[in-house]
Amino acid sequence: MSKFNGYEFYNDKQVSICNSIPSGYVNASVNTKIISVFIPANTFVAGDILHIEYRLRLTGLTGGNLIQYLYWNETNDLTTPTQLMTRTYSNANVNAVQNRRISIAVANGTGNGSILYGVGNALDSDFAIATFAISTGIALNWTIDSYIIIAGYSGTGTGVRSQFLKVTN
Repeated sequence: MSKFNGYEFYNDKQVSICNSIPSGYVNASVNTKIISVFIPANTFVAGDILHIEYRLRLTGLTGGNLIQYLYWNETNDLTTPTQLMTRTYSNANVNAVQNRRISIAVANGTGNGSILYGVGNALDSDFAIATFAISTGIALNWTIDSYIIIAGYSGTGTGVRSQFLKVTN
């Protein structure tokens, strides 16, 4: 912290990583990657609280649900990702903004050093949870290149796409 006329200012800069190019519509009956962002090694460190924000657009759901997942992975695919959240929609047309937070207690992936906020709820945002719960922690290694991935499926005859995906500290 530094002081200026009695006010304290945060010395560390805020990092914002964003994919703001809308994805194409995904029309699949199996879990499919929708959008991702690349997180370079050591971008986020112990003590950071990450805010993950994204918008999904679902159109034409004729039956069933949209099942949506938030993942962390070392590769930009769905090969053995670590699931951070899941959400189910049953509306015919959804334009949803998601907000999720992760605290990094240990950055190198040892122990359960990353803590998820709002686990076990079906809300779009962990900011609006009445019965707030946090995870016991998961091992995510922020010292290597990694990806935050949005994936999902909605069945045939429908389409889901992302508008943007943003990760900030």
